[in-house]
Amino acid sequence: MNKPKILTIIPARKGSKGIPSKNKKKILGKPLVEYSLDIASNLPNNYYPYISSDDPEIIELTKKYKIKSNGLRPADLSSDNALTLDVLKYEIDIIEKNDNIDFDAVLLLQPTCPIRKLDHIKEIEDIFIKNGMLSSVVSIKKVGAEHPFRMKVMSDENNQIMNYVDQGFEDMRPRQELPPVFIRNGSVYLTPAVSIRENISMVTEVAFGFEMNEKYSVNIDAYQDFLIAKYYLEAEAGIEPA
Repeated sequence: MNKPKILTIIPARKGSKGIPSKNKKKILGKPLVEYSLDIASNLPNNYYPYISSDDPEIIELTKKYKIKSNGLRPADLSSDNALTLDVLKYEIDIIEKNDNIDFDAVLLLQPTCPIRKLDHIKEIEDIFIKNGMLSSVVSIKKVGAEHPFRMKVMSDENNQIMNYVDQGFEDMRPRQELPPVFIRNGSVYLTPAVSIRENISMVTEVAFGFEMNEKYSVNIDAYQDFLIAKYYLEAEAGIEPA
């Protein structure tokens, strides 16, 4: 069986609501986006890596990794409200037309997740193929102590709290006794190209998960997340913590 043709998109816009120029902020002297460029450049040749950005500086960074771009992303697809699905559809439409290629899948590598393993992406591809290349495969992690059975909703009127999941009782069991629950960690999404091409969804109705540990689930959304990423990356490089 031929390997699937996988369009690989790294969406790295200029702006960021929480952390200005987040994708260019450095960890161990390397801009955040470069960690995703690095791994994308080392994928097998059935992967076709592209950057999607409205930032000329980020597009310039990609040249040393030999990763392509379709030029600057339009402003309407680079705002805080722009949907990743719309960005992926924009990119696949252009690339398939210009390169005369029909992709089997789209791989999304968000630059906010700097710690990945090539072996994980290979395993995710294997799951995708095993299930007929019809269903998404998404990286996930255990929620741990922040379990839905412990979550509350609170009234705006009087601060009354109620269980988010109503089991009919207050669940005080230790974390280890609660049923495993997972959340998307944002690191890897592999989705059938048709789902993106037809603007249906980034994750198909029937989907499969690939569990990752905390290290490979670092997703930078706040300043403290940079410190967590730095800790793991220093450990990988054999650097003693300061």
